Amino acid sequence: MSNNKALSVVICTYDRSELLQKTLFYLLKDAPRDGSVEVLVVDNNSSDDTKAVVARHAQECPFLRYLFEPLPGLTFARNRGWKESTADFVAYLDDDAIPGKDWVRNIVSIIKRVHPQPCAIGGPIYLYSTPNVPAWMLDSLRFSPWDKEVFLRSFQKDGAFIGANVVIKRSLLENMNGFSPTYGMTGKKLGLGEEIEFFWRVSLTLPDIYKNFFYSPSLAVKHFLHPHRANMRYWLRREFIAGQISMNFDLDRGQILWHFFLGIAGILFLAPLTFLNNYYIRRKFFTALRWVSFSLGYLFGRNFVRKQLFEREETRTVQ
Repeated sequence: MSNNKALSVVICTYDRSELLQKTLFYLLKDAPRDGSVEVLVVDNNSSDDTKAVVARHAQECPFLRYLFEPLPGLTFARNRGWKESTADFVAYLDDDAIPGKDWVRNIVSIIKRVHPQPCAIGGPIYLYSTPNVPAWMLDSLRFSPWDKEVFLRSFQKDGAFIGANVVIKRSLLENMNGFSPTYGMTGKKLGLGEEIEFFWRVSLTLPDIYKNFFYSPSLAVKHFLHPHRANMRYWLRREFIAGQISMNFDLDRGQILWHFFLGIAGILFLAPLTFLNNYYIRRKFFTALRWVSFSLGYLFGRNFVRKQLFEREETRTVQ
């Protein structure tokens, strides 16, 4: 787009005004006030005081805008965000994530200094929660694949960035027609994969662009792990669904099988030791369980996934 804004930060939200308040506080206190950045909050039909929370912050931050998206679903909110943005790059931040110090400034710096200019940028995601959630679980779930700045190689080798902390060039979003509404959360119903599917489509149609995807440890965010999700049952179900969804993408089947057998071996070896309540043992055991659950979803979930996607497509057509 032809304008003087470097970045549009999009926060999609649904009934999380208390957490949104915290996210906006940390985001806005470090955001530049020179007109180079805008912040868009996309309210996906919340029933709480989300609009009032945004209005209070907007009194001191005129570059903060409130948008209302009535169609339920995270992908509809994400797409509304980039379509309303006025900058060349769109950064997505979850409504329950806290950006690190100078997160916005570091993104703008990368856009200006890195050559070739990245088409997408990602950073690490660490977790925090209430005091009763064990550290081994939080550390096991974090996303920090590299400890230095790197360009990605391909979707098959390096995967995709996570939607809680990702920057995408607006022209790429426009070219790919944004995110597919077949995937992602709808209200509080568990749904996954809209960002994975987007990057998979990019890898198929524009494979050379993938080499311009850039990762930087300087773009860290802290994501809140809700206490009701801090249990193995939730995460095994989530990993199984993630595996089912991944059936639609070009993942390395050999690597999936390797993780499956490695996970089984880890479970058999570590299960008798979990009574020790050791941080390292619990963390590795939890990781092994998640690997096996994801692999089972990927290897045996084909029919279920097709049925689910068909039903969602039919529902959307009727609406």
